[in-house]
Amino acid sequence: MCKYRFAIADWCVPVSGPDVCRMAAEAGLDGVELNLGEFEHNLPLTDPHVRRYYLDAQQRYGVDFCGIAVNALDKSFVMPPENPQRAAERSFIMKAAVDTAAALKIPIIQVPNFWQNAIKTPEELEIAAGYFREACDEAEKHGIIVSSENPMSVEDNLALCDLVDRSNFRLYFDNENPVYFNGANSAEMLRKLGSRVCQIHVKDGTDAQMSSCHLGQGHAYFHECVQVIHEIGYTGWIVSENNYDMPPFNTFENDRFELLVEDVRIMKQAFLQQP
Repeated sequence: MCKYRFAIADWCVPVSGPDVCRMAAEAGLDGVELNLGEFEHNLPLTDPHVRRYYLDAQQRYGVDFCGIAVNALDKSFVMPPENPQRAAERSFIMKAAVDTAAALKIPIIQVPNFWQNAIKTPEELEIAAGYFREACDEAEKHGIIVSSENPMSVEDNLALCDLVDRSNFRLYFDNENPVYFNGANSAEMLRKLGSRVCQIHVKDGTDAQMSSCHLGQGHAYFHECVQVIHEIGYTGWIVSENNYDMPPFNTFENDRFELLVEDVRIMKQAFLQQP
């Protein structure tokens, strides 16, 4: 059995809704990471009818849902000052993510800690650990892992793991985020985080623009990270988060589907030709 399976994040392709399953299958991928949806749009994947459409497309095109991202938190919630209304909204969104993951049989919830939801201070680390503990306790009933994807240092990530202190809490690793946000060596970070990592995004870009070129053609240590992935014994999903629907990677002259197909080729060649 192959150690790796390959997927696409659904917010990175030029189709919306369940059709992402068709595009993933036609590009030669095994799965899709879904997005719970925006809070101002009432988190579309919480709707039973919408879920049914996704499950029908999943079955029709033979792909799996490898994870679900709670991108609503990344855009809508400033950490401090903590207040009851924000805490209640955040708890509502996290519970919706757990319920949706359980309904769609999705094994991993990915919480992005960037922008408005970034963890920058010891106070914010404590706040984040609190809502992760709450989510983990609910998710554990369904055998679901809850994870944080963030640009923090190795030391701060390990501190977050210790503060959450739940067996179903993990880190979601991205090979470009440490480089773009902090100028760090993502391969060395991955080596140190090791078994704390539950799933991996891959993308590549430049100092000026994230997700702006094919894998291995930018600054994000893609091939070095592939080697480390083998070294640490990671097996599971490799999820492309290159943004095939945005410039400068995508222009009117480029076929967006072919951009995805080329990255699928690069991923498979990099991972499947390694020992």
